[in-house]
Amino acid sequence: MDFMKRPLRQGLRLLVKNVRVRGRYRLVSLVGPWIAPPSGEPLRLNGLNILLDHRIEQHRMMYYGLYEQNMMNFLKRNLRAGDVVLEPGANVAYVSAHCLGLVGEKGHVHSFEPSPAANAHIKRYNQVEEHANWSLWDMALSDHEGKDTFYDTPRVMQFGYACLATAATPRDGVPSQVALATVDGFCLSHGIKHVRFLKLDIEGSEFSALKGATRMLADGAIDIIMVETNTAGTARPIAERINALLLQAGYRSFHVLHNGKVKPLDVMAMPPSREDVIWMRKGVVAA
Repeated sequence: MDFMKRPLRQGLRLLVKNVRVRGRYRLVSLVGPWIAPPSGEPLRLNGLNILLDHRIEQHRMMYYGLYEQNMMNFLKRNLRAGDVVLEPGANVAYVSAHCLGLVGEKGHVHSFEPSPAANAHIKRYNQVEEHANWSLWDMALSDHEGKDTFYDTPRVMQFGYACLATAATPRDGVPSQVALATVDGFCLSHGIKHVRFLKLDIEGSEFSALKGATRMLADGAIDIIMVETNTAGTARPIAERINALLLQAGYRSFHVLHNGKVKPLDVMAMPPSREDVIWMRKGVVAA
């Protein structure tokens, strides 16, 4: 019964969070499913409620604090109190919650989630209006304003996959109309003059979102951008365009190490792979 498993989950979470045990990922992968609750379990993180399904590996990693550790450690080192974060593709709001704890009451996290399923999931367990430093927008970032078709999928809560029609047409996609915004237009209409961190992991729409940030990029008003980058196969030409656009705008690319520090990266010299690449405006120094 779950009342017996809950202390085991809590104990394992404390262990992997506070003790540097080798093989932590393997330990959680092996033990986690055996002590999983029969249904979703809420995780309270920096004021947000995140409902996690332990049957899903990435949800287990979130619960045990092992999800995207390189990037989470980078954010801990480089987000500051009072910063503004733009996070399209919030999904269950795990990264949003981490950022909220780092920017504090004087900062602001703008989460964008055009997936009807994911957006409703977040709102079901959170009262957005109760958070003065957090906004949740049911819109997608692109290179123009208006509306477009968005494809939700049954995989969106498991693997975070849903996309604009301009990026792909998934076979299991459920179409709906979604509002589009540009970074430039959104920042102008909300009085945002400076963005510390822009996270772009939006299933093939990264280049379009960057094109929609032309003014902010030219003004040096965005310090750090994370771009999910795929240099393999048919995706490589898009990576080349992203690389050229950001280099021309005065940004430098970096690989993130496990401790959150960065080292220079030549994106187009990467082997065919997928990586969350950090781009930093010249003059911005990583901690």
